[in-house]
Amino acid sequence: MTSAPTQSVNLQFQNVAFNEDYLTKGFLKLVPTALGWKSTSAKPGSGQSAPKTVAIPASDVLHARWTQVSPSAAQLVIEMKGKAFFKFSFLKPSDQAPIEKFFQEHYHDCDFKVERISTKGWNWGKTDLSNALRFTTEAG
Repeated sequence: MTSAPTQSVNLQFQNVAFNEDYLTKGFLKLVPTALGWKSTSAKPGSGQSAPKTVAIPASDVLHARWTQVSPSAAQLVIEMKGKAFFKFSFLKPSDQAPIEKFFQEHYHDCDFKVERISTKGWNWGKTDLSNALRFTTEAG
């Protein structure tokens, strides 16, 4: 099943992984007051009886970073107050426009950036070691 936004003020995307748990997929939902993720099932072999749920109040979101990590997959990284990070993976590149528009319309205090990385095996960008090893390229 593919990732697709619903038609309303809220956005919802299917088959999205949370943080580094790529085996457990769920729904990413954005509403004007918060964003959340809920697994569609318990993680296999975890002994977990109920789906995992994460809720992030919009007022706690400082920055959002959109990164296309492959030709067919993208990632949304949310930086919270207190420097906590949440990562949502397996979004589609076509999801960028509705998500970016939603952040601009509803999360006014949040800085939304589109980060370009090399997905072809080489990189001519700069190295940034401030928080983690990351190679970035300049648009141009």
